[in-house]
Amino acid sequence: MKLMPLMEKLLPICRSITGDGLKKSLGILSEGTGLKTIEYPSGQECFEWTVPEEWNIRDAYIIDSRGNKIVDFQKCGLHVVNYSMPFKGKLSFQELKPHLYSLPEKPNAIPYRTSYYNRVWGFCISHEQYLKMEENPAEKYDVCIDSDIKNGAMPIAEWLIPGETDQEILLSTNVCHPCMANDNLSNAVVATAVAKEIAKWPKRKYSYRLLVLPATVGCIAYIHNNPGWVEKIYGGYVLSCLGDPGNFTYKKTYQGNHEIDKVMLSALKTGDAGYEIREFSPIGGDESQYNSPGFRLPIGSLMRTPFMEYPEYHTSLDNLDLVTEEALQGSVKTYLRAIRNLELNATYKVTFKGDPKLNKYNLYVGPHEDYNRFVGTNYFFSMSDGQNSLLDISEKCNVDIEILNDLAEKALQNGMVTRT
Repeated sequence: MKLMPLMEKLLPICRSITGDGLKKSLGILSEGTGLKTIEYPSGQECFEWTVPEEWNIRDAYIIDSRGNKIVDFQKCGLHVVNYSMPFKGKLSFQELKPHLYSLPEKPNAIPYRTSYYNRVWGFCISHEQYLKMEENPAEKYDVCIDSDIKNGAMPIAEWLIPGETDQEILLSTNVCHPCMANDNLSNAVVATAVAKEIAKWPKRKYSYRLLVLPATVGCIAYIHNNPGWVEKIYGGYVLSCLGDPGNFTYKKTYQGNHEIDKVMLSALKTGDAGYEIREFSPIGGDESQYNSPGFRLPIGSLMRTPFMEYPEYHTSLDNLDLVTEEALQGSVKTYLRAIRNLELNATYKVTFKGDPKLNKYNLYVGPHEDYNRFVGTNYFFSMSDGQNSLLDISEKCNVDIEILNDLAEKALQNGMVTRT
């Protein structure tokens, strides 16, 4: 299924960590999925955090003395500082100047700014526009931000896909940024596509939970409102910045050598894209919250170009020109490959001594018939001592875990191994 049409549908929506834009986006993402929306009330205390008041915006503009609408929220939701309080008045450029934000180093870009927890208002404009306004400092402008901030709720969406056990693999992503494609719209689109594919699998060892949340306060509120849930989490991933054509970057879990890390590294090694591996850092997305003291959940994060490291980041230049269908689909495939590795990984122990007579079990394959299976067969029976998993064997002999799993199933049926 093509993912760019969904990107195009979601991109214009002005989202935030609360409000109608977030609710609308969650509704669109839920189509054809099992995502269900939950709301947490404003003012709820969640550990060190408080669920914020709800912000909604209807319109915003700056009109010059000749009646020209030089800044128009309806054309780009980034034009308003996210969570701006309402304002209406007639201001000179000098009076308006403290409320204007631009990027001199990127003169044609509209920046993304937020003020979730401070009551201010402001506009984001290109620096080219700012310089034009600066040429006439005596100009008077009609300024309007038609918004409201009041008690309401913060919505999140979740989808539990049950497996054979209650142990869960978490897939967590954000969708609170407005009008930008790679961050964080691409990751929400990829996450729902991954979950939809997992839901089609006829058999799952683990249960899977997809969470689509506002950044930071969303996952903190979810954990707070679901006591005991963290004990079910075996591991998982935070999906971030997955639509640009850059190589992959994998940020490890806090533990650094968890099975969650190993299956992703194996998926990257067997893929066709370049990649970089980074150690855990508390600077980042919601993986920082999940891995924080008190939780220490083994949650890694696979990205393409990491946040803050591509020039379009947090600007209007992060648009659909930056994202490709090929990159989105490649991100889906890589996540599914890692998760499939996790599902297949198991440890076996041979029931015999010495080398097995493989043709006795109809398992002999010569090196000229199928070299990978030949290598995998020899390594599988040599290393299956109850200590090495299929993933360990795969890394040792560079044979795909799918081949090893097929061999293990046949050996299990023949009584040659036991699963430990």
